[in-house]
Order: sequence, then structure tokens, then C-alpha cells
Amino acid sequence: MIRYAFCLLILWLAVAILPTSADAASEIIRLGSDHPYSLFIDTGGKRTIDEIAALPAESFRPVSGELSLGYTGAAAWLRFDLPPADWPGNQWLLELAPPFLDSIQLYEPDESGWRMRETGDHFLYSQREIRYRFFMFHLYAPEHSSPPTSIYLRIKTTSSLYLIATLWSPDEFAHHVGDSLLLWGGYFGLLILALLFTIVMTTINRSRRFMIASISVMITATLTALIQGLFACTPLGENPFLADTAVGVLTALALATAIANMREFAIRDASIRWLDRCYLAAVGYCIVVLPLSILFNFYTMAIRVGLLLNLLATIGTVIVLIVCKNQSSTYKRIMLYVIFTYSVSYTSTFLMLNGIIAQSTLNTLLRAFELFSYTLLACAVLLYEIRQTYKRQVMDKADELERSIQTEHALEFRVAERTAELQSAQQSLQAALDNEHELLSEQRQFLSMVSHEFRTPLSVIDAIAVNLLAVPLADDFDMAKRVQKIRKSTQSLSQLVANCMTSERIELGGFIVIPMEIEILPLIMETAKQVDASLQHTVQLNFAEAPATWRLDPTLIKVAISNLIDNAVKYSAGGTITITLLRCGDELSITVTDQGGGIPLKDVDIMFEKFVRGSVANSGKGIRGTGLGLYISRRIARAHGGDLRLLPSENGTTVFELRVP
Repeated sequence: MIRYAFCLLILWLAVAILPTSADAASEIIRLGSDHPYSLFIDTGGKRTIDEIAALPAESFRPVSGELSLGYTGAAAWLRFDLPPADWPGNQWLLELAPPFLDSIQLYEPDESGWRMRETGDHFLYSQREIRYRFFMFHLYAPEHSSPPTSIYLRIKTTSSLYLIATLWSPDEFAHHVGDSLLLWGGYFGLLILALLFTIVMTTINRSRRFMIASISVMITATLTALIQGLFACTPLGENPFLADTAVGVLTALALATAIANMREFAIRDASIRWLDRCYLAAVGYCIVVLPLSILFNFYTMAIRVGLLLNLLATIGTVIVLIVCKNQSSTYKRIMLYVIFTYSVSYTSTFLMLNGIIAQSTLNTLLRAFELFSYTLLACAVLLYEIRQTYKRQVMDKADELERSIQTEHALEFRVAERTAELQSAQQSLQAALDNEHELLSEQRQFLSMVSHEFRTPLSVIDAIAVNLLAVPLADDFDMAKRVQKIRKSTQSLSQLVANCMTSERIELGGFIVIPMEIEILPLIMETAKQVDASLQHTVQLNFAEAPATWRLDPTLIKVAISNLIDNAVKYSAGGTITITLLRCGDELSITVTDQGGGIPLKDVDIMFEKFVRGSVANSGKGIRGTGLGLYISRRIARAHGGDLRLLPSENGTTVFELRVP
């Protein structure tokens, strides 16, 4: 659809601008293409008409097409012969464009020498010979039999010096004015509608990039209208300085907004920070330096730099759009259309303003086409952006709905899961309460046992002490016997305290094995001395196959072996307690064997539990104990990575084996 609009616009402009018939063509003469003229450059700008007219013909060079000199500070002298007119009144109308030429002086011969008429951008609109958007002069053509009349034009401007000069018959010019006003009225009417659309859509969409695009199109459209002289009949026409300044300022703003547009639509999405800063610097140059150059009279040099920056920005944008992968293919294609359309027109304008190519009606048509197409394509990009935003919103709503459904399911699952957790917590709480009751029962049992176990050896020690005071010693054997009872009671207290402390460490989580390399034999021999407290028992150590050293926690291992020896003393009436050490592969085996008659089968499965004593201990024979010894010894063995077990035996013996890796 946009391409069809471009084609229709081109066709409309071509039909409106080009001559409609062969007869009409004879009443329109374009200097340089239909009629020759020549040029002389007055570099200093000081020569008079008499000096110019006295120059030989070779000093003037012929000009083909429209004149384009670029930003030159020199004065241009044009000379052409006025052709005869074939209509009543014998009059030509000379049209000179563009309307921002500072000073135009027309010289034609008369009886007194030269008649000079003057116009230009520095003159009031009301002072013009013909009040029209371009500069106009009445010229009276010579008769066919008379020699041609030489006309001289002196043109000087601070802007780019290019000229489109046309000779019109009065009737053809009248038709041309009507067609031209209709053409530009329709053109700017469509442009205003497109601008209103972009402004409304930008306001709705609240997009910064399209706000800048709308501002750019408004500034460029205003500049186009100013260049076409459509503001000549406004108060600007009566204020030449303001009109001249407006052209320079609007040109600077048009360059700035064009670069800002390219930055917003292409460069920022590419995420190239240094390039983005270059574009920002170019925008700042056009906004700040170019307006200041008008005030401080270095506009010619400054505008050339600004035009070059815009050209480089256009080339850079095309390259970025081609290589950038951040944009979608549709967006990139539309933007390439926009930049390509702009670059074609701007390149021709750049070459013309710098005097590289000549100005022509085709260039004017291209610039008008570029602005209109740029606006339409900007609308297309805006609609695409709105469409994509709408699609994203629809997709976001669908995703949000899906997420809400998933959240609802997750909430239901979470409620069920939480309910199960509460039920599990309730069960755990009940189990904890049951466990607490059990622990309280164990605690009461433990306190009862401990108090009983402490009371017995203390009573023995107290009784012996009383006997020592009350009953004299019979002999040394009697002394040894009493001391032995004291030692036995003391060892029992020490063993009980060690078991209680070890059990407390296990319960509080502070049960940590600290292994070290130690000699085995001294550790076992020191532990086995507790047998000496019993007169009915002897100890036998088997160390033939034992290793010299082993890596273990000596304190904990000593507690474990002491418990095994203590049980052997308590549960056997007398005899030999055998302690055997040997190496079995990568493990150290320590066995304690007594002659106590063995352990009943019903006690084998429960004897390693906490606070559990066997049937023999509970038979009323007065065997002291808390039910912690075997429990602690096995925990110590397993903390080392080994184990404590009851080995099968014969001949009524009991054998416990402690293994340490």
C-alpha cells in the first residue's frame, strides 16, 4: 500500500510540474537547458556592471543546466540574451529560485547605460516587483528584427548558491501559479494529515522515538515550505533577517532531528555505546554550533560539517541495520525502506548544496517525495510497533492467565501439601510427646540407677574408713584387702562418671572422634590394671600378633575397653580375663574374654540398647550397673568406623570383639 502511495505521488508531481503540450513548452524557457547562459565568478565581489560588461566573451563560461556553486562567498555574474516573445505585450516573466538568495541584481541596457533592479531575501516582500513566493522580474523582449538584449544577473548569498531560472509567458505563468498552489496545497494537506496521525498515535503509544520522528517531520515540512517560499506573504516576508535566520536554524534542527531519528530507530537497539555517543555528539553539534554560527558569521564552514555528519550518520545507520541482529526482519525491512528513501534524496541534496551536481526540478521533486514517503513509512513503523505492542499485550495476558491457572493449581497442591505437612507435624508432635514421656521415664530410671550406683561404692568406702578408725588392722594382708576394696569402689565411681559423661556428649551432639597415632600395648596395659582391684580375677594379655601402633582416639577407646573389662569382672565370679590384640587385614581386633558362663539368648538382641540390663543383672544378685556400658562402647566403635559384637563361644565363656579400621 505504501509503494502504491509513492507511485501515485510521483505521477501527480510529474503531471503537475511538467509541460502539458508542445505549444506550452515554447512559452516556458529554462535557462541552461532550453536557453544558454554563461557565468563569471567575481571572487572579491567588488566589480561593477561596467567592468563585467567590458570583459571579453571568453571570461564567461557557458552553463549547462541549473547553476550550482555550493557554499561560495563569491558573487556570481550571469549573462544571457533575452529571446523575442511571440505573444501580445512582448513581455517575459523571469522566475528565480530558491527564495533564500540574499541579494539579486538584474542589469539591462537602456538609453543612459544600465538599468538596475534589485531583490533578494534581504529585501521586504512588499518591495518585490512581483509579489510571489520566488523572486520575479518583468522583462521586455526585443522584436524579431532587433538584436538580442543582453541581461546580467549578479547573485550573492551566504547560503549554498544554486539557481533555477525560468522565463515564463504571462499566460503560462498564470496557469503555472494555479497548478503549483494546487500541487503544494494538496501535498502539504496530505502531509499535515499524516503528521496529525503520527502525533495522535505517538500520544497514545507514549513512545519517545515516534515523538522525535513527529518533531523531525514537522521541522522538515516547515523548512520545505520555507524553501518553497510559501511563507513569503506572512510576517516573515516583512522581516528579512528573521526569515534568513529561520532558514539556517530550521536547517540545523532538521539535521539534528534526522540524526536523532536514526539513533532512536536503529543505533540504540544495536547497543554499540561508542557509536551511540557519536550520534549524540552530532546531534549536539547541529543544535548548538550551527545556530551560533549564524550569529558569529561562520555558518558556511559549520553547515558543511553538519551536512557531512548527517551523510555519515545515514551511511552508518544503513550498515547497522544490515548487520544488526537485534531487530526483527519486518522491522528491519521497513526501516531500511525509510533510510534508503531518505538517503537517496539527501545524497542528491548534499551533492547539490556542495556544488558537485546541479540543482534541478527533479531534485525538488525527489525531496518532496522523500519527505512524504518518510512520513508514510514512519506511520508504517509506528503501526508495526503498535501492532507488535498489541500482540505482546495479548500474549502477556494469555501468559498471565496461564500463570494464574498454574498458580491456582500450585496453590491447591500447596494446600494439600501443607495439610499433609500439618498432619505429619501433628504425628511428629505426638511422637515427640511420646518420646518425651519415654525420655522422662528413662531419666527417672537413670537417676534411680545412678543414685543407687553412687551410693553403693560410697557406702563401701565409708564403711572401710569407719572400720579403719574403729577396728585395728590384723596384719598387712588385712590392710591390702581393705585398700583393694577402696580402689575397687573408686574405680567403679570413675567408670560410672566416664559413662555418664560420654552418654551426655552423645546426646548433645558433641561426640567427636579425634584420632592420633599411638602405641597400642601401653594403652591396653593401663586399662587392664582395673582388674587388679578384684581379688578373684586375673588378667591375661595376648599381644603376639598385635601391631605396634594404630590410629585411634585413645580416650574413647580406653572408655570402651574399660566398660568391657568392667562387665567381665561384674558378671563372672572369678577366673582369668583374657585381652587379645591382633591385626585382621586393615582392622585392629580387641577381644575381651571372661569365664562368667555366657549371655542368655534372650538378652543378645537388647544388650546394646541404652539403659537396658540383662536378665542376670535383674535376677536380684546385686550386680551394679546403669545399662550404658555396652551402648557407649558400641557407639565409640562405630564412631571410629568399626563395630562391637558378641562372638560365639564355647565352654561357658563370653567374648566381646571391638574392631577399629
